[in-house]
Amino acid sequence: MLCGAIRRRPGGDVRGAIGVQLHAGAQAGRRRRRGPATDLAQLFRDDLGTTGGNNLAALTLWSWSRVYGASFSNVVVPSAVPAIDTIAARCLDTVFSSSAKKKADVSLSQAYFTVPDITRVEPWKSIILRNTPGVLPRSVPLFLSQSTTDEVVRPSVTFAFARKQCEAGRTVDLDVITGVTHEWTAIKTADAAFRWLQDRMNGVPPLSDCGRLPSIEADPAKA
Repeated sequence: MLCGAIRRRPGGDVRGAIGVQLHAGAQAGRRRRRGPATDLAQLFRDDLGTTGGNNLAALTLWSWSRVYGASFSNVVVPSAVPAIDTIAARCLDTVFSSSAKKKADVSLSQAYFTVPDITRVEPWKSIILRNTPGVLPRSVPLFLSQSTTDEVVRPSVTFAFARKQCEAGRTVDLDVITGVTHEWTAIKTADAAFRWLQDRMNGVPPLSDCGRLPSIEADPAKA
């Protein structure tokens, strides 16, 4: 899922406000830049136990422990700590995994958390809520992209977020593709994101897909 939003500057000029995001959209094909997850708690619960979910959890725990000073040693088994460090050092921006990364994946698949649901354990519960986007300001249009065959960020989660924004009267442009895995969604939708940002920079009013959102139940994991 690729997510982006812009904020108008005082006086209504969005050009300077979206310059960095426009650049990010243009470079997405090479750097695989992605927006924030729309529902982190659900993402944790959906994906934990899968290789992708274990990796995302590792990156999240590692970065938040440094940003917020929250130790994860009390919620993971000791053997998971070096595996988390290995994954954090290599990130996910490579097509082929190194032997060290594969070894870390195996380690986390065998033993990981000491709690059944980290989304209900403090301080992680509060940190997750702090990093989960709510309803955007009315003046901020939103671009979302989602592959219907993404098994990491489930379509149902993105569609539920889009519906929440629409019900609050926000403008949502939803780009839905199919036949693409999570790793390639940002690349395949980069052109659409770039055009969306370019239109905002040129003052073109954003279009809304709120009247034709896909069913929330559209989820490959349930198919």
